Amino acid sequence: MLDQSDRQSDVLRLLTDRLPLLLGELAGKAGDTDLKEAEAAITEDFFELIELVLQAGLRRNPRLQNPELFKELVDDMRSSTDLLRARLNTK
Repeated sequence: MLDQSDRQSDVLRLLTDRLPLLLGELAGKAGDTDLKEAEAAITEDFFELIELVLQAGLRRNPRLQNPELFKELVDDMRSSTDLLRARLNTK
């Protein structure tokens, strides 16, 4: 399922390629005493991964195994980001 075949979805390929790197970075930062720096590095990489997953859906012919689920999750994420943006702007 997680091979690099042409049938593999763009999302699975991204997650297969990037999640191990993100987990490795997280493990490498486990002993850091500067938690603010560690959080910044990992959070930036995590949001970069989210952005890449979203961009995969923007391709002209995205390889998605379940485009309806992808659309549903993006809609849910939009609602959450709107709420989060409103909360962050009030602080």
